[in-house]
Amino acid sequence: MICTPVPGMQASWVCGAGEDTACVLSSCGGPSCYSSPALSTNALQKAQEAESVLHSLNNQVHRWKKQNRNISKLAEVCKKSALQLRKKLRKMKNQSESEEEKINLLVKKLKIFLLEEHVPREDVEKVANRVLDIHLPITSQNLTHELDKIQKLMQLCEDLRTEEDRLNKAADGAQEVLVKAEAAEKAENVLSNLSKMLNKLQQVQITQGRADSTITQLTAEITKFKKDELQQAENQAQEMKNKLDVAKHQSALEGGLAQLQTTLQRNQGKAGHARAQAEAARHQAGGLEEVIDRTSATKSRQTVLL
Repeated sequence: MICTPVPGMQASWVCGAGEDTACVLSSCGGPSCYSSPALSTNALQKAQEAESVLHSLNNQVHRWKKQNRNISKLAEVCKKSALQLRKKLRKMKNQSESEEEKINLLVKKLKIFLLEEHVPREDVEKVANRVLDIHLPITSQNLTHELDKIQKLMQLCEDLRTEEDRLNKAADGAQEVLVKAEAAEKAENVLSNLSKMLNKLQQVQITQGRADSTITQLTAEITKFKKDELQQAENQAQEMKNKLDVAKHQSALEGGLAQLQTTLQRNQGKAGHARAQAEAARHQAGGLEEVIDRTSATKSRQTVLL
């Protein structure tokens, strides 16, 4: 069964007005229209803008992630280099401490040797030249340079760690934006479905109007058809009644005719009997006339004889 919605409800669905407000007063399609289609259009436009921003943020997040991976790799390399330098420095430090101990021991021996009075002057000069010709495995300047390199690498690792933290925070913020954008996309889908539903509702209303018109036309045709059929049925009933009346009349005539035939036959019988009686009476009358004639002749003869 097709039900026609109330016009006020249609205004509420299409124009966004209350059930007691006419659709014309809502300025449908105008700048001040707050109808569902207008809201869905604005929401769709905002959702498209949000989708564009989301796409840009997504690309930026990918770039940040790539940069973060590169920084992580660089930090890993720097970490490995720092560990290698630390091992090398520790090894150099151990060697330096060992050499220092040897030198201290040598200095003590030289001090003891030099303090001896019976040592010849030539031996003292040889020992001095030998001491002056000693080279340490690494100078203090080279050691300071290596320490500066290690310090720079450590600072670079710290800077990379700070940059990684900043990128992680930016990625978290971008993730929050992505979540909000997904929520906006869902809202866009809901509004799009609402717009499609409203379009379907309008199509249903148009179809319903056509169906109502068709139903009205069909109702008129059915009413006319019923009237024609009723008139035709009444005519057929009247014709059948006339035929029945004629049949009854014919039956009555046939009955009267049969009765007349019976009466005629009866009258014919009576007529035959009367004819026979009349013939008998005629014969009797003829005999009487002969007798009368004879009697008259007898009387005449008697009169003549007298």
